[in-house]
Amino acid sequence: MARRKLRVGIIGLGIGARHATSYAQVPEAEIVAIADPAPGRLKTTPQEFCAHFGATYYADGYEMIDKERLDAISICTNPIHHRPLAEAAARKGLHILMEKPMAGTNEDCDAIVAACRRAGVVLHMEFPMRQLPPMVELKRVLDTGKLGRPFMASCDYVSGLRPPGHWIWTMGDGSSPVNENTCHGIDCVRYLLGDVDRIYAEADNYIGQGPKEVPDAAAFTMHHVGGAISSVVGGACATNEMETPLRVSLFATEGQAIVDGFRHTFHRLKWANRRGESFERDWGEPPSFQAMLNDPFARYTLLEPAIANFVHDVLAGRGPQATAEDGRQNVEICLAVLESATSRRAVDIRQPVVA
Repeated sequence: MARRKLRVGIIGLGIGARHATSYAQVPEAEIVAIADPAPGRLKTTPQEFCAHFGATYYADGYEMIDKERLDAISICTNPIHHRPLAEAAARKGLHILMEKPMAGTNEDCDAIVAACRRAGVVLHMEFPMRQLPPMVELKRVLDTGKLGRPFMASCDYVSGLRPPGHWIWTMGDGSSPVNENTCHGIDCVRYLLGDVDRIYAEADNYIGQGPKEVPDAAAFTMHHVGGAISSVVGGACATNEMETPLRVSLFATEGQAIVDGFRHTFHRLKWANRRGESFERDWGEPPSFQAMLNDPFARYTLLEPAIANFVHDVLAGRGPQATAEDGRQNVEICLAVLESATSRRAVDIRQPVVA
């Protein structure tokens, strides 16, 4: 008996190109259609790109949702479009894989969560860093108790510059580099230490690619519900030559661990405990962005675990690796960073609502 395939649509061929090349490597997935409302970002036409994957091309994502027989959809547009697209997909009963950040406002996040609950569809946040092998392995080790109770972490997650006029600088859309990119680091720390209930931040615009009132760099502390503490350094002020190094350093009552890497990818893990046990592994460096961009049909040649997990979890009826609530709280934290930096006061974070 043939295995059932998940019929997927993709909206947006920026990061959506990465979704397409990853879905193509998952036997249980079928790319049915792709919509690209802002063509011109690829080294080929969107029609040629879609034909390469055997998918129907649409210029309009809503038309694709309405006309195609889909099971699920990847929403890969800039954040201001996430809410209306998610509401349209939910009305059609489609499960959703949503690129980070969930939205540019807390209100849009709440509306997205509510729409999916009403329709009985599952929203999976595309937070890929927590699903990479080093981070998954560290979480497994923490859950076994080998390192004791984790109580402190630091995270360095600073991306490269964004050009003036980019949607990242528009509040209500990208809502700053903290919301658009540093959210990866925040999610990884939350994954390891749990929900956050308080933020204190310092932030400013130092390089001037965006408006003066929108920070391009931030340093902030997070207090976690279980009592743990963490610090994060983020923004969009790195050089291309450094290729976005990233690092999480974690301390626990019986040991410590470091996860690091570069090119937006964790690929190394090292940990040791006070009983003399230790572990170190490198899963391999990712290719450079330039190498991936040279071929429009294989611009991201690695299979993203988050894409495979989405397909398998939907088909198996399992919950998401990163939930809608993860996406909602992440946006609230990012906006709280900006609020705290302006007010010079700590900002409290709402806690998840149990459905």
